[in-house]
Amino acid sequence: MAKVFLVHGAGQRGASVAELPWRKCVELFDLDDMSRAEDRPRFGDREKASIFPTRMVIQIEDGEARELNRQPGFFVSPLPVEKARSRLNDFLTGHKIATGGS
Repeated sequence: MAKVFLVHGAGQRGASVAELPWRKCVELFDLDDMSRAEDRPRFGDREKASIFPTRMVIQIEDGEARELNRQPGFFVSPLPVEKARSRLNDFLTGHKIATGGS
């Protein structure tokens, strides 16, 4: 399962807000290889943290990455954080998601 994190400004990542299958994360958050972040992303220091989330980061871990023949790592959703968050909330509450695909 991939872990989904909300990043607040330049600050902390905190606990994950959800764990989803990687393929569902790709669909929900429009992830591709260009979304990959550095191996160990630095999200800044807590003193510069924002109250409101500014981006969504998804981490695919070793087990699932191996199953999918991918490298584990962190990905930053290219979607505006509120749109990514809305898609996540809709998915978690069982609503149909319009992702621009078929």
